[in-house]
This record gives sequence, structure tokens and C-alpha cells, in this order.
Amino acid sequence: KAIQAADIFLLFQFKDILNWIEDRRIDNYVYSSAPGYRGYYESLYNRYFLSDEVTTMLKDNKMYNTETLDSYTTRLINLLNPENDVSVLKGLKEIKNIINVSKIDRLTSTEQAASVSTKVMEVIFNNITELDYMKQQLTKAGKSQIQIEIIMGKPGSGIDIDSLTNEECKEMFGMSKLKLKKLIKKLQAQKDFVMGKVKKKKLSKSEAQSINTMASSGTTIEVTDGGEEFNNQKVNVLFIKKLNDATIKNENFAHALFSRAEHVEEVDRQPVTDGFTFGKMLGKRLQIRNEERTLKYTHLDKGKLDRRLVASLGYDVENVFSKIDVNKYNKAYIHISVDASGSMGGLRFEKAIKTSVAIAVAAKMVSNIECVISFRSTTQSLPVVWIGYDSRINNLAHIRKYFPLFNTTGTTPESLCFETLMKKTFPKVRNDEQFYFINLSDGEPTFSFSRARHEHRDRQSFYYSGERAYQHCKRMVNKMIAEYKATIISYLMVENDYKDCSALKQMYGRENASCVNTNNLEIIAKSLNKRFLEASSKSSGNE
Repeated sequence: KAIQAADIFLLFQFKDILNWIEDRRIDNYVYSSAPGYRGYYESLYNRYFLSDEVTTMLKDNKMYNTETLDSYTTRLINLLNPENDVSVLKGLKEIKNIINVSKIDRLTSTEQAASVSTKVMEVIFNNITELDYMKQQLTKAGKSQIQIEIIMGKPGSGIDIDSLTNEECKEMFGMSKLKLKKLIKKLQAQKDFVMGKVKKKKLSKSEAQSINTMASSGTTIEVTDGGEEFNNQKVNVLFIKKLNDATIKNENFAHALFSRAEHVEEVDRQPVTDGFTFGKMLGKRLQIRNEERTLKYTHLDKGKLDRRLVASLGYDVENVFSKIDVNKYNKAYIHISVDASGSMGGLRFEKAIKTSVAIAVAAKMVSNIECVISFRSTTQSLPVVWIGYDSRINNLAHIRKYFPLFNTTGTTPESLCFETLMKKTFPKVRNDEQFYFINLSDGEPTFSFSRARHEHRDRQSFYYSGERAYQHCKRMVNKMIAEYKATIISYLMVENDYKDCSALKQMYGRENASCVNTNNLEIIAKSLNKRFLEASSKSSGNE
């Protein structure tokens, strides 16, 4: 019986360790090969392995600091937590090196993971001081499964929390009775998770509503990176394809991006109203793009035979050919990207709204221009891009309804959002078509985050700013030009007559960037009018 009990005991411990190592191996594979799941894994690890209660316990080192099986299993499960001090237990550092989570992709099969698990068990059993006692307990008659689980290392084993006073809990464990109970639940949840005992529960009404909203708005997490300038560090970008009432009211967005949704005042509508007025004026100038002009050349020595000159052939006239030149404006696409960071708040954002709305209204008055307006900011430590208007999908009433709700918040992720825009919204432009990318912003790119990394669970920091960010933006702009034949137009919105535009010119090109006083938007109107009226000619031999 003693031998059988010991075998069962060892089997259970081996299974738990193998499960944990296998989970890390499989998680790493999915995390690396399927970027769309990264947000899920980061949330999962934060919930089970990086909770505040467990992190505090590991940092204080007042629990699980003696060489018992419970201590080893608890510390092993939490090897991903950067606060886990491997010097607390004998052999724990060796166990960490044997598993080597940072290079877990070296394990390509369950058999290899099992071999590592065996080595880990050897280190544990060479160091624990309670194994003989546990073996004896397992041989006793009448032991229930619950009691066996307690002996095998269930958190809080042998401790009746309810029998302790609050002061005793603080003295023994360095925390209050309430916090100790929460910790025990968290540790048990960890072990249940490792053993696959995760309780499923139905989504709450609000959670289901959020998921439906995400689906209806085409919201996705896109993965980009900082390029060679930032060692190709991965960054998740929140992309909102469609705006609707559910999106605007969704608690995940409304508190930041659309915080005006509940209290829209006339002052919020005024920039949109002014944009419509300004746009009609600009549209009248652009209506010339609807015109098609033809010029016929006759008496040519080649081209299409002009039937009216055929009779002249008997009178030594040889030049009886003609050609028609058709001058018309090719189809054009306009993408306006608006900076909605916190520093744009106030007059700058109002003028940006007015300008972008004006361009959209003017484009609607012309038969061969399509217009998209996107906004970029940050929310919940993520760069975020949302499509405010798409003339291929929305009418102008969409602008009147939703643009007054938009808010400025967060920092300036700038070109971290551009790859998502290229992939999700940019058109495939033919050689005879034009594409304009118009940027409206107020400053230099700035974005940062700090979080625990999946592979090592150490702190990962990303600071997107300065010269490296300029170079990254320049590379994204060059990609727009090379792959999408984009004409770049970038305006720095300022509230005075002078501001250093050197960074903007470095990012977008000296000839493409300029500073604009928000009180003089006629400069933008004139420059855009000139660009949009650039024509290309087509020649036809038809009479």
C-alpha cells in the first residue's frame, strides 16, 4: 500500500508539472504564430499569474519560503511572475534554468516536455523535507480524495483560516484575514487552471453586448511593429472599422474616444456645421473636375481617317486623318488622417474637424472623388484608429450625427497606425488614378507602454518618440508612395504664426509638409484646390 500510495503521489506531481511546462510550450507556439491571439494570452496571464494578490505575496516572501512540496509547486507555477525570488527555496533557481521559459520553443513534443518535468521532480524531491511524512499520510485508511489533495499541496493545506484572528493572520502571513482568503482562492485558481479545471460561465449581458458591438463595428486587433528603428518590437493596434450607435455607447470606447456622446452641445456641432459651409464653397471650385473637354486635330498624316476629308483625296490632298484629345480628370481617392490625441484638444481639433468635413462635402459634389476620414489616438495603452467617414459606405448625414461626439485623448501614435490604415483602408490605385493622403496633426509622435511580456514575464517597455520615431514615420510615408502611389500632404495645426516644422518635414517630406495657422484655413483650401485640379490628358483617335 505504501508503494502504491507513493506511486500515485509521484504520478500526480509529475502530471501537474508536465501540464504547466506543456502549457508554456503550446502557448508560446500560438503566441508567436498567431498574432491575433496575443491580446487573449496577455489578459489570461495577467489574470492567473500576475494578479495583485499573488504578486504581493511573492514580493513579501513571507509565505511558501520553506522546502515543502506546497512551496515548490506554488513557486514553480509562478515562475512567470518577475517578483518570484528563486533564491527563496533550495534548487528553485536550478528548476528555473532547467525549464528555461525564455527558450521554451526548443521543446517540440510532449516527450521532450516530459523529460524536463522528470528533471524538475528530481530537484524537488532532493530538497523537500516533508516527503516521508506525506507518504505515511497517504497509507492511512479512510482518506478521502479531498484529504489526499490537501496532502499533495493544496494552497493553505493544514491551515484553518476561519479559526485564525485577523492579527494572527498578519503575524503569520503578513496580511489581513480577508486578503489571505483572496490569496488562497487565487492560488487554488492557478492550480485548477494548470490541471484544466476551469469553470465555464455564461457571459453577462454587458459582456455579450460588448462582443456584439465589436462584431457589428468590425473592430479588430491588428499587429504592427516599430520597424528596424525599434528592433521590430510588436505593437497591437485597435482598429474600429464602422461607427454605429452601439459603438459610440460601448463602455470600452465611450469613456475616452467618444466621451461627448451623452452631452452634445451646440458648440460641439459648430465645427461640423462650419465644415459643411466651407465644403460647399470648395466643392463649387472642384466641380470643374466633372467636365470633359475634347480638342480635335485634323489634316494629320496619321490617325483615324476623317470621312469629311475623303473627297479631297482627288485633289492631291494626302493629310486626311484626324485625332481627338480628351482632357478629363481621373478618379481620385482622398484619405484624411486626423490626430485625435489629447494635445489636439480645443481649437486645433475643431479646425481639423472643419477642414476634414469640408473636404468630404466637396468630394461628394464631384463625381469622381472618394473620401475616407480616419482618426488616431490611444486608449487602454493601445494605439487606436477609427474610421469616422467612408464615402463608399456612409452618406453625409453620418458626419452630422457622429463627428460632434468625437473626443481628443491619449498620446500621438502617428505612423504606428499607418500600416493598419494601409492594410485595412487604402485603395488599389490604377496608373490613371490619383490617391491623396492628407495628415492633420499638431506635433511630434509620442507613445509608450510598459507591461509584462508573455515569453519571460519581465517588464517590456516601448517608447515611441524622437529621432527613431521620425525615421519610422518617414519609412511608412515612403511605403505609401511606393506601394499606393500616394501624394502626401501634411499640415501641422498651430494657433500662432510660427512653430518649428522641421520634424514634420523630416517625417513627411520637405515639399509635402507645412504649418498652418488655425485662423487661416484658406491656405489649406487653396493648396488642396490646386492639388485636386491637377489634370491628366488622354488621347483618342476616334472622331
